[in-house]
Amino acid sequence: MNKEIYHKQAAIEHSALTDIEEDINNFEKLNKKIGINKIEIKNIHEVTNVEYMGKPVRILAHIDNISENYPFAVTIDDYIHETTAFDLRLVDYNGDKINTFPIIYNYLQVDLRTIIRKQKPLIFSGTIIHQKTKKSVFYLFYVKSVSDNVTPLDILRLSISKKEYITDIFKKAASSKNGIRKYIKDSLIRNLGIKGLNKAKELNQALDFIILQSFSRGMSSDGRYSNKLHSLVIGSPAVGKKLLTKAALTLNHVGFELPSTSKKITYAGLVGSINSSKGIIKSEPGYFPLATGGIICIQDYHELTKNRSTSFSDLFSKVMEDGIAIDSTRAKAEHQAIISLHIDMNRMSHVRLNDGQDVGYSDINIPVNVLSRFDFIIEIPPDLDRQLNVVSEMAKGSRILSTANLESETPQWQRDLKVIIAYVQTHFTMVEINERNNRYISSKLNNLFNKYTEDYERKILSSLATRIQISIEKLCKAIATSELRTIVTRDNINEAFEYVETKVDFLIEFSKSATPQLRAQTLDKKIERQNLILNFSTNEELSVPIIKDLLKGQGNTVNEKTIRRDLDELENSGKVEKIRQGRWKIANVQMSKCPSGAYKS
Repeated sequence: MNKEIYHKQAAIEHSALTDIEEDINNFEKLNKKIGINKIEIKNIHEVTNVEYMGKPVRILAHIDNISENYPFAVTIDDYIHETTAFDLRLVDYNGDKINTFPIIYNYLQVDLRTIIRKQKPLIFSGTIIHQKTKKSVFYLFYVKSVSDNVTPLDILRLSISKKEYITDIFKKAASSKNGIRKYIKDSLIRNLGIKGLNKAKELNQALDFIILQSFSRGMSSDGRYSNKLHSLVIGSPAVGKKLLTKAALTLNHVGFELPSTSKKITYAGLVGSINSSKGIIKSEPGYFPLATGGIICIQDYHELTKNRSTSFSDLFSKVMEDGIAIDSTRAKAEHQAIISLHIDMNRMSHVRLNDGQDVGYSDINIPVNVLSRFDFIIEIPPDLDRQLNVVSEMAKGSRILSTANLESETPQWQRDLKVIIAYVQTHFTMVEINERNNRYISSKLNNLFNKYTEDYERKILSSLATRIQISIEKLCKAIATSELRTIVTRDNINEAFEYVETKVDFLIEFSKSATPQLRAQTLDKKIERQNLILNFSTNEELSVPIIKDLLKGQGNTVNEKTIRRDLDELENSGKVEKIRQGRWKIANVQMSKCPSGAYKS
């Protein structure tokens, strides 16, 4: 018999002679008397002591390990009954871990293997027991039930004992003259020492969005997209971008600040890793799953594009729209990651000597499929006088900063703001847009699109139309939630369009500078490629595969479809002749060299 299994069986067979059975019996009596749902949530470090042994306990944690099933023996009325069990290892937001007491197969009535494939925080209810070996005494968690209904207040661990405190500060904010959002903004301005915000319209609007962003939560009712709002702020150094990150981490009940230079910013570090070893399925969620329901802030995003071989575009686009992060090593491992993404960055031309290459998309260097998913994009122009007024208090350093749970060193004003927003997110979860207002949104979208008449502008908008529609819906829901409404109003829609118009204006202006450059590059490459074809011998028959190999030999990798298109154009202009199906010949025309060394007819 396996030594590990033997010890597990022996512990249960002799449980009547140990304190384990007594702890469990005490728990069952207290649980029946008090009710487990009336017990406040603790972290693992708090409950691993004798004070909590045999008492009802709830902890908020992710599943770190789940074992394979193994044989298990239980003593009931002096008879040994064989059954099947498995173990869990739990990890909380602080990184503390605890192993569970053996769990009888199917006892919990939940499919834990499905849950672990879609990693998310869970509430485990039960009690702490201790087990003795010859060498030590250690704590285990006896699991009675598991719930995946985790609210923002649960994550802050303020659900029971702080009820009066929560209610009081929420009422104070809700009854303020200009509403909850104004109350929050005034608190941020006052406590962060922000000066001159009235002179900084871009930073002012960005701060308003960050506050609004904190009210977004969950998935759309039909599951099509994540309701979490995403923001991209661009600006040269010292325009106040760091201030926005500070505000975002203050307001969200869970979140992480990830400097782009951190070694933690790898695909595995952001998503997590799942692997199988010795019969154990191991899952370690990364920062995106750990921040689900909250926010991830990445500073100096432009640094991610330097000296990194990994592309994050697919990961970011999947998280931003679908609220999931898929482990690249195991396609079946889906981590829940319903997060807001807040990115600040400099243009490449702001941080290095401009060699003429930092124009258009290369100056931002964010793939279009990611760029289009931001609900708010704004560029803050440099202004020395304004910057000196605005940036009076900035968070310093480049450490990873987490805001999960309310630690004792968190200032009281920050605690209050977290609790206000967590309370709203917990109790105001359903927001609807009625048919009449859906028609109003459609009419405003038509008016927005009709502002742009150039062909390239219309083409850009046609590719963005669906995402703009989704951004409007997400913004409307967040705005209504912040006003404690369940139905979106026209005023909410009008405000939502203010943020979306900022995004559209940026993308149009951005594309205006990029499009001529891209067109010129594309045209230059086509002319160069066709001239190389014309430089081939006029005495040889050419086919698409032959041309492809010849071009490749000169350092030009081109697909066959492009070559056929080039041959069609050259044939129409009389520069190549089609001698039979799939075969061409260079026409006998006079060629002269261009100054660049290429040939022209």
